[in-house]
Formats: sequence, structure tokens, C-alpha cells
Amino acid sequence: MLAVLRRRNFALVWFAGLISLTGDWFLIVARPLVVYQLTGSVAATALAAASRLLPQLLLGSVAGVFVDRWDRRRTMLSCNLLLGCCLLTLTLVRSADWLWLLYLQSIAQSVLAQFLRPAENALVPRLVDEADLVPANALNGLNNNLARLVGPPLGGLVVAAWGLTGAALIDAATFFIAAGMLARVRVDGRAVRATTADADPDHLPTRAWTTMWRDLATGLALVRQNRLIAVIFLFWAVSGIGEGLFSSLFAPFVTTVLEGGSVAFGTIVAAQAVGGLVGSAAIGRIGRFISPGKLLGLGAVGLGAIDLCTINAHRVAPGLLLPLFFMVVVGIPGAGIDVGSTTLIQTTVADAYRGRIFGAISALGALSMLVGTALAGTLGDRLGIVTLLNVEGALFVAAGLVVLTVVAAATTANIADRARPAPEASL
Repeated sequence: MLAVLRRRNFALVWFAGLISLTGDWFLIVARPLVVYQLTGSVAATALAAASRLLPQLLLGSVAGVFVDRWDRRRTMLSCNLLLGCCLLTLTLVRSADWLWLLYLQSIAQSVLAQFLRPAENALVPRLVDEADLVPANALNGLNNNLARLVGPPLGGLVVAAWGLTGAALIDAATFFIAAGMLARVRVDGRAVRATTADADPDHLPTRAWTTMWRDLATGLALVRQNRLIAVIFLFWAVSGIGEGLFSSLFAPFVTTVLEGGSVAFGTIVAAQAVGGLVGSAAIGRIGRFISPGKLLGLGAVGLGAIDLCTINAHRVAPGLLLPLFFMVVVGIPGAGIDVGSTTLIQTTVADAYRGRIFGAISALGALSMLVGTALAGTLGDRLGIVTLLNVEGALFVAAGLVVLTVVAAATTANIADRARPAPEASL
């Protein structure tokens, strides 16, 4: 897996992502703490979190259209520079009267992220050979977990010492450093054009806006035409609902069912990053021997099964030790889901459409998470926390089995197509 890092262009993109993601965790820690300290309001703190989710829902698909029109390397470079500048505005937030600026910055940061992430995922196939896509995506999962493991404790120290200003300045610096690395990447980041209209060199941003909906519809038509892409969308719709349930109910589960405090909750959540590191490293070594579809399906079944073990462990042994163990283990199939899904899209979707497919999945994930969150809020007290969390685990298992079934059927169809003799040419 580490051999992929010897590829200069991929290594520059990978280290740029690791640095900026680590800086992001500084702000993820700082933002809710500062909002609550300034206001003492849970609603104000929740609004800060919601402000990041709304652009993902509204702009995910739209951003993907432009990712497919613009040079993806330049898109990443521009987004990193703009994110760094955007973060500097947080140095002005000194009291509750300036919280509007924090909310505005949060929205702007999320808007830019809708362009940055699809551009990176769509660019990876230009940086490595197709045979190295699984190790490359596993390395990207590795840096996500490294950032999650290192960033929060460092962010907590920075917030304690220098407050929001310190966290914002460091996060801004990481984006500027990442932009410097991306400027050194030497690869053609322009997407392969699907039509002559797309290939028009005089295609200006204004014209892009007028044809945006047509291009979006063209990309999403792939969902109807390709069963593998359709099942990926179905998977993220179902798993997003489960993720919304889990993220809303797991903290109450730890505090009420497991009788743990805030330290226990933070420890259990961070434990998943350890499993994610192990899973990403393992998949990087053996993942090329497993098809991306099977990696996604098996990862989903494994994650759902382990989540069910986590939620019901208290019935076997009270305390935090067993749930903590399962939260470490669940990071392994979680890495399989991320790598399998990303690689399957990269290898199934034509280059001209990758950006809008990744963007559409991001928007779908945000929508389904909102649905899961709403279900948790309305049914949590009626059905119980444990019952709904068991539903979450069952959803992942069911989604994984559907993926495996469709992948098996698609593989069988491909084999049959290859075995079928070609029609004789008519004379």
C-alpha cells in the first residue's frame, strides 16, 4: 500500500489532505465549545452543526456538475485557498454579538467542501493506475482516521490555550500549506468531455449555469441505466438513515444504558478511529484481491453486525469494556465501506460524470441523515433508544446483502456476455 505514496502527484494530494483534515478537527472541536460558552444555549450549538449540513444537502449535486466541467486540480487548489481566507474571519468573533459571522463562515466552509471532496475523489484515477485504486483509496481512509485521532486532542489544547482565534489561525495555515502542495501537482485535471458542447473551449461559467440542470440530469441518468450505480445510491440512502439514527442516539445510549459520562463517550467515539486505521491498512494490503462491490457489501454487513453487538453487549456484560472493544473493531468494516464505495464509482462511472455522481451521493447522504435524525427525535422516546439502534444495525446488514446480491448478478451477467459468441457479420 505504501508503495502508492511513491507516486509524487498522489503523495502531494494525500499529504495535503492529511494536513488540512487535521486542522479541520481543531475547528470541529472549537466551534461547538465556543458557541456554547458564549451563549449557554444548546439550540445555538445545534444551529452551528446544522449550518454545515444544509449546503451539503442543497449543493452536493450541483457542485458535482461544475467539478466535471472545471479542472479538478485547480478546483482543489482554489477551494483550499478560499477556505484558508474564510477561516481568518473567525478571528473577529469575540462575543455572542458576532456569532452570525461564525454561522456564515460555517456555511461558506461547507459550500466550498461540496466542490473540494468530489474533485479529489474524481481526480484520484488520474494519479494512480486502476490496479492501485483500492490501495490509494485505503490511504485516503487512513489519513481521515489519522486526522480524527490526532486532531481532536490537539484541538482541545489549542482551544484551551488560545480559544477560537488560535484554532482558526492554525486551521487556516493548514489549508494554505495544502494549497502549496497542490500547486506542485503535475497532472491534467480536466475531465474527459462527454459531448461536443462540453468540449467547447469557449464554454464560460455563465453558460455552465444555464446548462447545469441538463448536465445534472444526464449524470443522474446513469443511476437508471447501471444497476451497480443504482445500488450504491440505494445503499447510501438506507445507510444514511441508519447513520442519522446512530449519531442522534449513541450519546444518550452511552449515558443512560451504559451509564458512562462525557469522558467515556469521547473515548468510545475516538476508539473507532483506531479500528479505521487498522482497517485502512489491511484493505490497502489485501483489497486489490477483493472486488470493490464485495468490499462495500461485506463491509456493510460487518458494520451492521458489529453495531448490533455493541448495542446489545450490556445484556451480556455490564460496563464499557465490551462496547469499547466493538467500537474499535467496527472501524475495520467501516473502512471497507468507504474504500469499496469510492473505488466502485471510480471504476464504473466514466470520467466525464464522476464529479456529479460523487456530489449527488453527498447530497443524498445529507438528506437521508436528516431523515434518520428526525426519526430518532420522533420515535426515540416511544420505541426506546436500544430498539432504534438495533434498527440501525439491521439497516446496514440489509443494505450490505442487497449490494452483494446485485454485485453477484452483475458479475454473472458480465461473464455470460463474454461467453456469448459475437454475431456474424452480414454479407
